Amino acid sequence: MVYCDYPRKQGKADGMRKLKATVKTDAAYQAHAKAIGYLVAHVERGDLAPQFVPHFSTWVNGKWEDYRDGIPVPARTATGKPFAPE
Repeated sequence: MVYCDYPRKQGKADGMRKLKATVKTDAAYQAHAKAIGYLVAHVERGDLAPQFVPHFSTWVNGKWEDYRDGIPVPARTATGKPFAPE
C-alpha cells in the first residue's frame, strides 16, 4: 500500500478516499508509488525537512505530480543561486 511508505502520517482518510477514486490502473498506482520513493529520498538526503512534507491528502490531490519524474530541482535566480523567498 502506498500510504505505508509515505513519510508523513497525516491526512490518511481523505488521501485514501481520493486515491481510490482517481487511481484506476496498476500503471497509475505504480506512478504514485514511484513518486513517493522520490519524496522519501528527498527527505532522507536532508533536502526536505520532515515538517515540510505535505499531508497525504495534499499529496494525492496533485502534489505528487511534482515528483513524477524525480526529485524537483529547486528554482534558481538569474545569477544561478537557489531561489530563497525573503
